[in-house]
Amino acid sequence: TGTEKMEALVRAHTLGTKIAIITNGEEGAILYDGNRFYWQQPDLKDAVDTMGAGDAFVSAFIVAFVDLKGFEAETTEEREERIYKALDAAAKWSAVSTQVNGAFGHGCPIDSED
Repeated sequence: TGTEKMEALVRAHTLGTKIAIITNGEEGAILYDGNRFYWQQPDLKDAVDTMGAGDAFVSAFIVAFVDLKGFEAETTEEREERIYKALDAAAKWSAVSTQVNGAFGHGCPIDSED
């Protein structure tokens, strides 16, 4: 449920992470920064393959937030604006990632020396 997800984010924050994110497919993503929750709607496309979309979201958020100097924001308003911009960039990049064939039906065998 939404409450359980929010509790998990708060728990992750209390364990030391400054920002915690949960992605949930078509339901979007939730971010918690220790002060408040942020919700990001997905940028829905006709997906070819959703494998890795959550990973794409989180990595794009990190890149955008660091690029925007989110941790260096001097005011709460600046920080919130940078979080929202990074979440938007993450949603867009995650949508792009769903347009590429991933492992489903396209996996490669791994040679092993068993």
